[in-house]
Amino acid sequence: MSSLARREPHPQLRAGGTREAKSTASLAVARSHISRRLSRRLPYYLTPEEAHQLISVAENERDQLFLRVLWETGARVSEAIAIKLADVIRGGIRILGKGKIERVVFIQDGLVASILLWSQEQMLSQNDYIFPSRKGGHITKQRADQVIKAAANRARLERNVHAHLFRHGYAINFLNCSGRLDALQEQLGHRDINTTRIYLRLSDEDIRREVSKVQF
Repeated sequence: MSSLARREPHPQLRAGGTREAKSTASLAVARSHISRRLSRRLPYYLTPEEAHQLISVAENERDQLFLRVLWETGARVSEAIAIKLADVIRGGIRILGKGKIERVVFIQDGLVASILLWSQEQMLSQNDYIFPSRKGGHITKQRADQVIKAAANRARLERNVHAHLFRHGYAINFLNCSGRLDALQEQLGHRDINTTRIYLRLSDEDIRREVSKVQF
């Protein structure tokens, strides 16, 4: 028999103090669990108000359109910078995602019209990138980050803003407006729907925050 098995019970757990001690211990465990759960940092994301603010203060028309594409498609920055005019189809954009898997991200008519107007103004051909670099090809991820940082500085957002916040924000906004997890999975290009489920947790966090404001 182990020394642990031979150990005498704590005096508080003997007759008379058993119920109170167990209750106190249970409460301590519950508080510990709550503390650990609340300490898990959830991914940050942009709200619609923040996204529109960033778009409105972008330095030029190209940068403004780029931020709109991030916000209205939920595309990864690597996917967005590689879009060609030929990829823009009626009601959507063909995107080459992770693992070289192509998907169509459906978008609203307003964004399609803006992309086509921009492409016409820039006299882009079907094989041209819609966000071209001055050196040829498309803008780099580094340049994309600079565009986002510059807009965040102009908007005076007091936190670290990066490209993936647009993707997270798109997902949360999509679920808040639609509620269709399976549709969001297709839009984001997730192979496993469990990857998409994290946004349900974030959406619940939004609700929890709002409920905390209610006075009963």
